[in-house]
Amino acid sequence: MSDLPTEIGDGESIVRAIKTPYHLNKKKTALHPAAFKPKAGTDDLSVMRLDYLGNNACKDKAVEIAGAGYVGLGVIRASSIRGAGSDVFDSREEFWGHAHISHGIVIQPNEPLSAEDNAWFTERLKELVKNTTYYPDPVPAAAGWNGPPLQPPAA
Repeated sequence: MSDLPTEIGDGESIVRAIKTPYHLNKKKTALHPAAFKPKAGTDDLSVMRLDYLGNNACKDKAVEIAGAGYVGLGVIRASSIRGAGSDVFDSREEFWGHAHISHGIVIQPNEPLSAEDNAWFTERLKELVKNTTYYPDPVPAAAGWNGPPLQPPAA
């Protein structure tokens, strides 16, 4: 394993495990903003550092995390996360190559956001989706990544 800096550079590629039914649109062809929505009671969500883990380890960890609902991977550049107003930071205490995207707002269970907060939060999630390349996994049950090389959208 290579050295893993704690600082995540803007050029680093970040991977999100994609699972159904919540992370895809109704046609299951594109990401839904919910792919970047944290669980209630938190302001962050788990992602992986592609540049250090590599395609195969990201896929295998995504399957472990998402379970039977796993369908693919989303890849976004760290600068796009920060450009949308969120942050991405190393969280290796969970596993080597793990990171979190933090939105800076905690959605409480059974408490809707104000109309103003909901509007900016929805726009932030849409911006993240717009800047993410979705890779449906051609062989979800196989070990390792069997699709094209994982890359974020061109800068």
